[in-house]
Amino acid sequence: MRIRVNGNWMELDAETVAAVLEHFSLTDKKVAVELDGVVVDRKNWADTAVREGAVLEIVQFVSGG
Repeated sequence: MRIRVNGNWMELDAETVAAVLEHFSLTDKKVAVELDGVVVDRKNWADTAVREGAVLEIVQFVSGG
């Protein structure tokens, strides 16, 4: 399906937020996910469906000084 991730349209075979994160190898990272303008709680990633035309913003937290 065609979805937009961080401003880029792409074709992904991912039906849930968790599957999108797995595609990008982010499942074990500290990230925040917004789906169509709504923040998705980590505990709901596996149950939150991603549909054709969805817009996701994924922010990864990094430490620094």
